[in-house]
Amino acid sequence: MRKHKNFIWLLVAAAVLIGVAILFVNNNDRNNMNLPDADLITRIEMEQISGLGTTSGSVFSTRRRDNINAIMSAFSGATRLAGTGANSAMNDTPFQESYLAIRPYVQGADGEEVLAARLFLYTEGGEERIFSSYVGIFKITQDDGNKIRRIYENR
Repeated sequence: MRKHKNFIWLLVAAAVLIGVAILFVNNNDRNNMNLPDADLITRIEMEQISGLGTTSGSVFSTRRRDNINAIMSAFSGATRLAGTGANSAMNDTPFQESYLAIRPYVQGADGEEVLAARLFLYTEGGEERIFSSYVGIFKITQDDGNKIRRIYENR
């Protein structure tokens, strides 16, 4: 009987350790937007969208390192909004009426540029948000949102 009791306690302890490990792994990846390093980005395209997917401005494409570094730096401080995992971002675009589409590119194995992510900057409830298709919804600071918009507007 004593061996049976010890075995049950061992199973309970193992289950608790596995649960803690799962929480640790999930929390470590909690804020990850799965973006490449800024050094790998070759170009970023930006486009203002309003209404039902209507472009309200021209597509701006930049290869300037200072612009790329500033935009990617703004994303590095992003925090995932609670309850907004990949299941909440199962669309190609957010449901907002107006947003700034941001498309970073990297160089592929064949030398061609490849789209690295589909990101969308918008304001909701006075907060700056980044919708990352099939990844999640993230919050950035007002300053970072303004910095990204200025890069687009001052093209």
